[in-house]
Amino acid sequence: MPPADATTDEAIAEAWARDRFLPDARTSVSDADLAAWFAERRGLARMIFKDESAATKLASQLEDKRAAGGGELSKLFLEAKQRRLGRRGEVVPDGVLVDARGKNELGEVVVPEEAARVLFTLEEGVLSPPTQVGDVWMLMMNLGARPGTPLDKVPESERQAAHDRIAAARAMDRLEEHVARLRKDLGVTIDEAAVKRFAMARGLSDLSKLRRLPFAQRKAELSRSRVMPNRAPMRPAGRDIQRLMEERQKKLREESGQPKGEGANP
Repeated sequence: MPPADATTDEAIAEAWARDRFLPDARTSVSDADLAAWFAERRGLARMIFKDESAATKLASQLEDKRAAGGGELSKLFLEAKQRRLGRRGEVVPDGVLVDARGKNELGEVVVPEEAARVLFTLEEGVLSPPTQVGDVWMLMMNLGARPGTPLDKVPESERQAAHDRIAAARAMDRLEEHVARLRKDLGVTIDEAAVKRFAMARGLSDLSKLRRLPFAQRKAELSRSRVMPNRAPMRPAGRDIQRLMEERQKKLREESGQPKGEGANP
C-alpha cells in the first residue's frame, strides 16, 4: 500500500520510487558493460525505404549531384534525409555510435547486426549500396569511426563517467516500468511532467526514451486524471492538497448523508 502521507498521484509515485532505482542500477553495471561501451564503433546515419528501386534512385541522384559540384556526399545525404523526413524526426539520431553487432553504448539494439556489418565495411563519408534489412531497404553512411579501447587502458575518470551514464539509463528504464505498474495495477494516473521532474531531480536526464502508452489508452488516462483540464501540470502546493482533501471529505459526507459538522477534521 502507498504511504499514508501520500495524498496525490505524484506523491504516491515518488514515495514508492524514492531512492529505489539508482542504487540498484549502479551495482548492476559490470566490467562487461563497460568493455562494450568502449568497443570500436561507427557513427551511423541511415535512410529506410520500402523497396530497392527507391533506394537506388536516391543514391544515384545524390551521386550525380556530388559529381556536379553540389558538395560532399555526407552533406547531401543528410540534407536529403531531412527533406524526406520533414517534421517526423528520426528515431535513431544521426551519428549514433554502434558496434559491430548494431548496439549503442548502452547495449540497446539500434540496427540489426546484418546492417552493422555493412556499416563497418564503409569508409568515412561513403554511402552504402541499397541493403535489404528484414522487410525494408536501407542506405547507410559511416559518419566517423571511434577506435576501441581495452578497458584496462581507459582512464578512471572516463570509466566512471561511462558507469554513471549506463546506471542512469537503467534507472530510467526501471522508473518507466514502475510508473507503468502504478498505472496498470493500482489505477494511479501520473502525468508525464511529474515523471520528468522526478527523473531530473535524480540526475536521470535521458528522457527521450520515456515510453508512452498507446494513444487511445493515454487519452483515456489523461481525461480520467485531469480534474482541472485547463491548468498546466504543476507540483501542487500544500494548500491545494488540503483543499482537495476537504472537498473529497465533503463529497463523501454528502454521499453518506453525514451532517456537515461531523468528521470535518478526522
